[in-house]
Amino acid sequence: MPILSADAQFSYAIERFENSDYQTAIVEFKRFVHFFAKDPRANGALYHIGLCYFRLAKYDAALKYFRKTLDKYPDSKFALESRFRISRCYFRMNDPDAAERTLLKIIEASEKRTTRDRARYRLGWLCLETARLGQAQTWFDRMTPSGKSVYQVAALEKGIDRMGDLPGKSPVLAGAFSIIPGGGYLYCGRYKDATIAFFINAALMGAACESFDNGLEILGGLISLIDLGFYAGSIYGGISSAHKFNRSAYEQAVEDLKAHTQPPNFSATHQKSGLEITFGYRF
Repeated sequence: MPILSADAQFSYAIERFENSDYQTAIVEFKRFVHFFAKDPRANGALYHIGLCYFRLAKYDAALKYFRKTLDKYPDSKFALESRFRISRCYFRMNDPDAAERTLLKIIEASEKRTTRDRARYRLGWLCLETARLGQAQTWFDRMTPSGKSVYQVAALEKGIDRMGDLPGKSPVLAGAFSIIPGGGYLYCGRYKDATIAFFINAALMGAACESFDNGLEILGGLISLIDLGFYAGSIYGGISSAHKFNRSAYEQAVEDLKAHTQPPNFSATHQKSGLEITFGYRF
């Protein structure tokens, strides 16, 4: 019966990870942690389990293993990476406040300029992703000159300036135009919705008038009530469309900014057969 080798086990787990076979990698890293708990690579294996879950968008599980890495190996090189990943988990779980608190704690706890710059950079992006342009600029401004150079903050600031001129739609105007059924949708470029809203309201209004003309007051009143609901919905939909248009334009601008500024990769390391190997990942 072949003897399980720590080097072979770790190498296979890393191979599965680097080939994006995260489910298998999780199993193999867990096996490594179980059988080789005292191996110096156990901290990296535990961290990689969290990273695999993160890549699979299983953020609750990822958070659990990043916390385990931090609690069990607080002085390892993976502890800091776990802190940053914990912040990203919170963000992906729609808890930006917890993500922000985690980054602030990193700044408070670290004496390293590079670490504080990295946390400020992430705080800036967190504010950008949550539509807080002013606060984003503040965090980028707090970075050191060398940090700004590494993270290409000058290019970011130019992009942020351009975001102030994004095309937008006024919710007030959308509501005003909606006095004519479908007008708000038309103003926001949603032509199909505008056409449907106009003809439904026109048809119901015509049916109500015809009912009243024929002495069918109850039916006319019922149709009028239904028409009123559609009319109010059209106004609400027009205003909502303006907000959606603005939000979509902002989100697209943020994605374009990400694509053009090309934030650097951050590195984490592991040991294989006595040799240190470095791989990068986009934070």
